Amino acid sequence: MKIRRIKEIEQADEVFNLRIKSIDGNNHNYIAQGILVSNCHQSHSASIKKVVSLCNDAKWRFGLSGTLANKGTAEYLTIQQFLGPLVMEISPKFLFDNNYATPVSIKIVKMDWLDPEIKEKLSTLKENKDEIEGNEIFNIERKLVVSSEKRLKYIIDFICKVSKNSLVLFQSVGEGYGKKIYDGIRELTSDKEVYYIDGDTPTDLRDYFINKMEEGTNKILVASFGTLSTGISIKNIHNIFLTESYKSEIIIKQTLGRGMRLFEGKDKVIVIDFVDDFSFNGKANYLLKHSQERIEIYKREHFEYRTYEVKL
Repeated sequence: MKIRRIKEIEQADEVFNLRIKSIDGNNHNYIAQGILVSNCHQSHSASIKKVVSLCNDAKWRFGLSGTLANKGTAEYLTIQQFLGPLVMEISPKFLFDNNYATPVSIKIVKMDWLDPEIKEKLSTLKENKDEIEGNEIFNIERKLVVSSEKRLKYIIDFICKVSKNSLVLFQSVGEGYGKKIYDGIRELTSDKEVYYIDGDTPTDLRDYFINKMEEGTNKILVASFGTLSTGISIKNIHNIFLTESYKSEIIIKQTLGRGMRLFEGKDKVIVIDFVDDFSFNGKANYLLKHSQERIEIYKREHFEYRTYEVKL
């Protein structure tokens, strides 16, 4: 780990923002009047344990998180071992009810687009567990997703029809799926400003695009989950599109949090969760199961959601 840059923040007292080089490029340390505040995005309990155990001269240790590990897990217990017990938990519903955050409305778009013959073959593969691992079948499903022109066209058309500023998140950087979405939107519409960010985008260019999203309307930012799901604050986001499947509870919560920032004129943030339904004879495919896990998260957090079934 090394310091990328140090920036003095204009405050009454000396406050320094130390930007730390990390996987997502968004970790910071703040030092003010002898107090160190570390922004540890996606840090595991082992890292927190190592850092805190070395802070021998620290009289007080406080831990704050919007996405604490699930109760009963080793992560959950280890974090509390070194930072103390959980003393307060604030739900998204409390934030919505007290106007501290923008309410979230989730539209789950369950897409049925795969040929029945291929659905049957996938289902048969799942039954032959001795011949092929589950993660291999999952990767086959993902490859079908990123290679489908029918699916891609539907998603691009959908994105282009919405108004106000949108964040479009994708996962498959290596397969160039985000670039396909970005290029498709630019080809289809001329009245929207479109930006693209992935792990290779320089930091100064990322900052420029993020600042541009705060101004005006009808702007679209296409970004990878790894760069924009955590640690970035854009208040002027009214729509979030989840174009690929993800089941990590922390990533999902952080992603929804991108749109919960208060902004004048924003009464709610719309989240479009695209789901690929390859089920056959009532047996769900892996991507559909991921969606079911996301729905459980939505229920626990009391997010408003509704499912729409679409045949492409």
